[in-house]
Amino acid sequence: MAKQSRHCYEATGSACSASDPAVTRALDRLEKKVLAACPDDATVRATGYGPLMTPATLVAQLEESCTGNAASLAARAFGGPHAASLAAAAPSERTCLLKAHKHTARLLGREFRRRSSCINRVRKGGQCDLIALDGKIAAEAARTTQKISAACKDVVLRDLVALDPNQLVARTQAQARCAVAEGHPSTQPLSLDCGPRPQVSVPPRGQAVQIVLDEATWGTRCALGDPYALWIRLAPDGFPVENIVFHLSGGGFCLTEPDCLATDPKFWFATDDAFPQGGWFDTSRADNPFKDWTLVYLPYCTQDGHTGGGKTSVFSAGTVDRYGGINARTALGYVRDVL
Repeated sequence: MAKQSRHCYEATGSACSASDPAVTRALDRLEKKVLAACPDDATVRATGYGPLMTPATLVAQLEESCTGNAASLAARAFGGPHAASLAAAAPSERTCLLKAHKHTARLLGREFRRRSSCINRVRKGGQCDLIALDGKIAAEAARTTQKISAACKDVVLRDLVALDPNQLVARTQAQARCAVAEGHPSTQPLSLDCGPRPQVSVPPRGQAVQIVLDEATWGTRCALGDPYALWIRLAPDGFPVENIVFHLSGGGFCLTEPDCLATDPKFWFATDDAFPQGGWFDTSRADNPFKDWTLVYLPYCTQDGHTGGGKTSVFSAGTVDRYGGINARTALGYVRDVL
């Protein structure tokens, strides 16, 4: 899927269409293999999936993982889903981006297969040498970084996609770990930082719950150093939790010291924000089409438009930590892991 995605971007400058023959063939093969191995609900649940999982929903989950991972790889390597960096690239830059995509796609596939093989061996009663596994994965990542650096030796990759080769590889490895969590009902004996795990508490269905993220674990932070928090209300029992509304709170920007000093204090803290009650959050209204969806509210406490990557603005009166992008990305990941 990733290889075909690269071919489409290289040939047309955009993603493959949903009717692309190579894409439909790949998804058809996936569906046939899953349904052959998991023909009924009982078989699916016997493998360890939850009580709501059926053959059809399992196929849908795996197809989404397949297409979503290909899209993420392309967006990361080409400058967003519209491939803005690839479209504007000079010949040497274009070669760099296409090679970077090729090498990271291979890395994702190989890491996924290595981790999956370990899980399958243990599931069948065998053993997996985790130390050896980690060593092989680290070595593969190092080789990939070297290959990307060599392919991009005449350009600055960070100027094209805001990531250097090390960061690009690290993001790809994080994606691979999540792909493993998406593809298996249990990831034992692995300890992954993606998917269900003790650090991710699952709130009760149909109740709004505030989740305060510990900076030491999640790397999140509000502008004045306080903890970041989000609200989650999972869909009520009987309704699909994967139907989600995300709401990012507004609150403007502050760029200069006078701007920041004039900012309403409520926009500096996330834990003080209550779960909204109006609009699509009003679950008491019969005419609200989202009342039985999963509702997620992301407070705003960084004055950077939910885009900050961890820099700090230093003023005479104090500092402002710009973690908005980190907070938003981490919150989205938390919701993904809950589901």
